Amino acid sequence: MNNKTIIAFVIGLVAMFFLMKSCESEPKVVTKTVTKTEIVKEPITKVEIKEVTKTVYVQKKSDSDTIIVFKDKPSEIPTTEAKEYKVTFNSNNAKADLTVTAKELFKIDGIISYPKETTTVETTITRDASGFYIYGSMPISSQITTPELGVMFQIKNKLIIGVGGRYDNIINNGYLVGTIAVKL
Repeated sequence: MNNKTIIAFVIGLVAMFFLMKSCESEPKVVTKTVTKTEIVKEPITKVEIKEVTKTVYVQKKSDSDTIIVFKDKPSEIPTTEAKEYKVTFNSNNAKADLTVTAKELFKIDGIISYPKETTTVETTITRDASGFYIYGSMPISSQITTPELGVMFQIKNKLIIGVGGRYDNIINNGYLVGTIAVKL
């Protein structure tokens, strides 16, 4: 090998090294947050009824509206005597505190419905697919005339740069081979 070839080879290696370093970057991080709201229905598991000593008087204003009047004694307008109850419902994950006005309270039963939010955070880290590859090459024939050995570098899944050394058995001489490949 002459001096010009060695100098060209060294300059090519240095240029390739700086090109590879300039193509390295931080990984791309994408964070995706998904909030899913579903309505949960749970049966009431426990009912606590506390009778309040307060007596209330219920007065009908019309056929559709009912007005609750809190008085110590009934008025001249027809009223119904009722009791006010404090009721607590408990299910597995919910609680409801209610005030119920009724003449008589026999049973309370039902299902509690409430929204439940589930938040999922998904983080995707994408790294550029860059890296070194060592390769070897032989002709597809019965005579091995030009074996080759080299190194290739893939840059961000877009570009391949390679340098190899090939030896020609027929002329007994070695030489350098350069490779550039671009993704279509």
